[in-house]
Amino acid sequence: MSNANTPTKIAELSLKGLKPAADLGERPEFLWMPVDWLFVDGVYQRAMTSAKSRATVRKIVEHFSWSKFTPLVVTELSDGYASGRFVVIDGQHRAAAAILHPDIKEVPVWVVDAPEVRQQAQAFVGINGDRTGLTTLQLFKGQVAAGDPYAVAVQRVCEQAGITIVFSLNNGSRELPPRQTMAVSTIRKMLVKHGEGTVAAALSVLAEAYHDTPNQLRGQVISAVTTLMVEYADRVERDRLVTTLRAKDCEDLIDAARQVKRLEGGTTEAGLVRAIAAAYDAGLTQSRRLRVVARAA
Repeated sequence: MSNANTPTKIAELSLKGLKPAADLGERPEFLWMPVDWLFVDGVYQRAMTSAKSRATVRKIVEHFSWSKFTPLVVTELSDGYASGRFVVIDGQHRAAAAILHPDIKEVPVWVVDAPEVRQQAQAFVGINGDRTGLTTLQLFKGQVAAGDPYAVAVQRVCEQAGITIVFSLNNGSRELPPRQTMAVSTIRKMLVKHGEGTVAAALSVLAEAYHDTPNQLRGQVISAVTTLMVEYADRVERDRLVTTLRAKDCEDLIDAARQVKRLEGGTTEAGLVRAIAAAYDAGLTQSRRLRVVARAA
């Protein structure tokens, strides 16, 4: 009888319909590398300027143990000022900690073949995609560099509308500056569901409505305005919608949505669409309203 604490051989799983990858790529090389050979690429890597990143590096340095230090994933650069050096694809915090530790001159690395930035970013996304420690925005930055079509489309529609995607708020502020957003997941979802033209039009309306107003381009409002423009299509007068939104703070709209939800049911998002439509309809004749109200018999 086997004991639960006794090591056992890894079992061979039976996976129905399994199709192993045919192209395994170049086989990586393992070696010990001088720490001063290591670089990072800000195109897809997160900056280590946050308090959390600094705390992580400090913890690694102050409690350093080789038994807890897994190899870095790196690739050799072939041109530019750093030709012949190596860029860290995975393990930036560990690399920084090793550089700071006075007794560490070399680190174990796994050298993969990814000389182009896009290949490096693809490897970064592949390695980090399932890690909970990587935020949606950090992963998005890597996806853009890797050429992910939807991530690139998110960036493109935002640029077309004059909206900037921000990856962190400056100086510890919790307020988004005007015409800036962090809602990349929502925008991507809307692109998949409704297409680039509709999303670009909705973002353009929001950018104009809240041109000088901070903290407005949140996921809920972006989703609701896009959905409203799809639901009511050519009934929506763009200038009227811009004016309607300009008169309503994002928080006011969300509060109204919650009230609509309590009265009419449904989701908060659906309530937000109805709340915007109600504000849009205020003062309009029946023929111009979005929500047609049936007349009493």
